[in-house]
Amino acid sequence: MRFKIGVFLILCLYTSTIFAGAVSADDWPIVRHDPSHTGYTTDGGSPSNSTVWSYTTGASIGSSPVISGGYVYFGSADNNIYCLNAQTGSKVWNYTIGKGTSTSGGSYTPAVSGGYIYVGSNDHNVYCLNAQTGAKVWSYPTGGTVYTPVVSDGNVYVGSNDHDLYCLNAQTGAKVWNDTAGSWVFVPAISGGNVYVGSADKNVYCVNAQTGALVWSYLTGSYVLSSPAVAGGYVYVGSDDHNVYCLNAQTGAKVWSYTAKANVISSPAVAGGNIYIGSDDHHVYCLNAQTGAMVWNYTAGSNVYSSPAVAGNYVYFGSLDHKIYCLNAQTGVKVWSYTTGGQVSSSPAVSGSVVYVGSDDHKVYAFGATTGGIKVMVADNNGNPIVGASVSSTSTPNGQAALSGVTGSDGSSSFTGVTPGSYTFQVTMSGYVTNTGTTSVSVGSTANLSITLQTQPTITTGGIKVTVLDSGGKPIVGASVSSTSTPNGQAALSGVSGSDGSVTFNGVAAGSYTLQASMSGYVTSSGSATVAAGSVITSSLTLQTQSTGGSSSGGVPGYTYEEIMAGIFIGILVIIWLRRRQ
Repeated sequence: MRFKIGVFLILCLYTSTIFAGAVSADDWPIVRHDPSHTGYTTDGGSPSNSTVWSYTTGASIGSSPVISGGYVYFGSADNNIYCLNAQTGSKVWNYTIGKGTSTSGGSYTPAVSGGYIYVGSNDHNVYCLNAQTGAKVWSYPTGGTVYTPVVSDGNVYVGSNDHDLYCLNAQTGAKVWNDTAGSWVFVPAISGGNVYVGSADKNVYCVNAQTGALVWSYLTGSYVLSSPAVAGGYVYVGSDDHNVYCLNAQTGAKVWSYTAKANVISSPAVAGGNIYIGSDDHHVYCLNAQTGAMVWNYTAGSNVYSSPAVAGNYVYFGSLDHKIYCLNAQTGVKVWSYTTGGQVSSSPAVSGSVVYVGSDDHKVYAFGATTGGIKVMVADNNGNPIVGASVSSTSTPNGQAALSGVTGSDGSSSFTGVTPGSYTFQVTMSGYVTNTGTTSVSVGSTANLSITLQTQPTITTGGIKVTVLDSGGKPIVGASVSSTSTPNGQAALSGVSGSDGSVTFNGVAAGSYTLQASMSGYVTSSGSATVAAGSVITSSLTLQTQSTGGSSSGGVPGYTYEEIMAGIFIGILVIIWLRRRQ
């Protein structure tokens, strides 16, 4: 018996803390996720064994990490409780707990509830710490190593190897009641107002959470180091007699049992109508929760003390072969494994798409994707998907290449493996007005960006650009340009040529125009142009220099003053010559 209990202390006790309270989707605030110990979360988990970060302590980490409010809490055999930033792995605080007489050292898995951390230790105490600062609020001494703080309805329930199960006031640490079992009391679960817990006296106990009164007990063939999981009116638990048991939660009557090839120290996870549990025979078993029939089993390289965690369609667990495994929950096929520097008795915790777990190599690891994804959804102003739209990035985070794609049958274009950060996309499609949108990508998640395209309005107008030139092809500035005929409904046009000799008329009706250009010193000129909808046509008018001596000054139009005077002089000479001949 001492050997069995010693093994349990060294390799399994770290994962022994539970609390009862609300659990958010991205939190895993206790070792088995929730008060019923299902070990299951709807969070997606990680299909990747990429290391997001790791943190090194001073000794082995059999403790299972818990996650709450963006922080990771765990204990180490260096006698410290640690609080780390869940995203970066940077230390926020640590609290040192006095070393007990056990050779396994220090402290175990914390539980987070109501802004406080509750944790048991080998120094025989239950501790309550401030979750933000790590400051001690209170401690309560028991007669032996403390395994299992559980918080529910203002009370802390804790088992100890002094054979007692204690009920303490969560605010003050004062004892409310205690019950005595036949040997050490380990890791409880809470469900329906009852506490379910195994003991080294070979029993599974159900006691009333408010009074401590015994509801029922069930005797197995050996120590019950496994922590019960309660789901659907049944209690699932392993035993050192090599069996996994299913008991009626109300009566304790056996529903079924499944016999493995060695001790079952691991605690079960319950998800999707199956239970998942490890064994000293190196296997992880998937059993039908209703019948106990084996669905599949997977063989690791050594004992599996670690309790499986199920997230989405993945099962995560550690083994004494130094590895952390990820399996397909439906088939048991290995998705990935990661080799650490020591045995892994720590039970994984999952928050979002990141998996956290400790190892005897003194490290706690965070596994997950280091990139994210983007799904751009394009629709018209009626919400109908647009197929074949061009989607391209106009801005990306540093180091990220430009992204481009075309929307498929559902009107979306997806990009995976992209750098976290801010992205701006532009969407174009013939017949629609181009539009843009911005989104931010986080590690391990896919950002959804919806962009709506408005139908391109029907174009019924165009434009005319009239350039006025002299006979040498040079632009004439300040020339008056006006229309002398326009299409029906179009107002007359008028303007003055600018520095480049041109004037432009926009938004004019499609059709035929006659245009005239005039300028002092030049002969007025006209021309015609036809405007097409949606386009700007160009037209040029050339002005000839106007001759000096126009009719208004007594001259002859078309002749210069010098030419006129020469003509008069010649005329006089002709008259004189004619008179002399007479």
